[in-house]
Amino acid sequence: MRVQAALLVAVAARGGAGTQNCTVYIADPGTEFNSASTSEFPGSATPEKHVAHWMHTGLLSSALRTSRIQEARVIFVAHYFLKHQEKGWTLHDWKRQLKGGPARLFNGNTELLRRWRDRPFDFAIAPMLPSCAEVRAPVWLDMARWVVINPWCIYRHGYDIVAPPIVSPSPASDASPRANARRHFITYVGKLRKPYLQPPMTKLRFLMWSHLRAHPNVTFLAEDVQKAAAPYLPSDGSAQPRCAVCKFSCKQCIALPPATAHLPLSVGSMEEVQSRAHYQTYLKNSTFCLVLRGDHENSRRFSEAILAGCVPVLIADMPAWPFARRLDYKKFSYEFSWAGASRDPLLVVNELLRLPAGEIAVKQRELARVRPLFQYRADADRPGAVQQLVQDLCASPTKTTELMSVVARGTHKRPSKPSRGLAGGADGHAKRLGYPGRTSLYELRVSTRR
Repeated sequence: MRVQAALLVAVAARGGAGTQNCTVYIADPGTEFNSASTSEFPGSATPEKHVAHWMHTGLLSSALRTSRIQEARVIFVAHYFLKHQEKGWTLHDWKRQLKGGPARLFNGNTELLRRWRDRPFDFAIAPMLPSCAEVRAPVWLDMARWVVINPWCIYRHGYDIVAPPIVSPSPASDASPRANARRHFITYVGKLRKPYLQPPMTKLRFLMWSHLRAHPNVTFLAEDVQKAAAPYLPSDGSAQPRCAVCKFSCKQCIALPPATAHLPLSVGSMEEVQSRAHYQTYLKNSTFCLVLRGDHENSRRFSEAILAGCVPVLIADMPAWPFARRLDYKKFSYEFSWAGASRDPLLVVNELLRLPAGEIAVKQRELARVRPLFQYRADADRPGAVQQLVQDLCASPTKTTELMSVVARGTHKRPSKPSRGLAGGADGHAKRLGYPGRTSLYELRVSTRR
């Protein structure tokens, strides 16, 4: 407990003065663990798709960078966590990759090891986390701060940093889209995913599509409607997987509402979207863009909508949105609760239809102002996502009660199913933060947001 208390006092003493007096040291474990390893893998192993790459590149030439470890307030570990990925998707082998603990991560650098032993919370990592399987990282990594795009499996409120999803830059990405002359009122173009996996959260996209697919004020195009919905409808007696086998009540999950049951499934399909450029024209020509949670709370559509100048309608119950310490989301977006939208999808449309034109125009102007902050640039000194993430890292964590839980969490047994709670012991963490025991992941995050 003496060590824990000392760590807590040290963190609290750091202050939170942004980047004015902040210096960053790059702990680069070598090309084996970042750029050189990416050529072996396709798809998501491309470095440009990962926050670690952008932060590493952006900090290399930054005025905040220091070459002296003892002078650094933040130590960014330039490990892209791409090695040992299967098929370029998820990281399956943390233990083998980081066998040897901090000594392996820092290539035996004694000064870094000494700093890690004394102040592990000064270190920051940005692992890719597309699935809960990757949360089972070595426990000693929990002492660092994490920069995560998807906090579905791990998020320590006020301690970790939420990054916006990465959207590949386009030639016209610096040009602000016009707010007027938008043909569509509300738009969603994307996948439904499989609503029978981990219900009820993953049902949201299906419920919204099933109620809004024929609405005159909504453009709702579903890319995989035939694959995600058709084989599982109650009307199909041969629907697979059968409920008695999968235990997810598949057919009951995805029943179409009576008002739209007579419509063909082709209503709202994405057959007319021919290319990514065509997809982006929908966003740029829409007043509002639905940002719906799918398998996870956040999605790339969050960044796509903002960069397209489309006012985001957030329905995901995120524990925290990117850069929420500095940005007031109420000024440039609308947010609805996941539970309320699931109960009545039409409520979202009706609320937006009642908005006065003047209020919408104010939102669009504020969105145009903050839009550059969500774009990834290879320059930490230029306004953009990397600069914002560095500011979050330079600021101190916000809640001392949570800091103590972070310091102590290495002693708690990890849950056997990460998706059921926060890594490090969801129940113990919830109790330490003043929430009831046996708190589900969703309930804990909603409570944290209140």
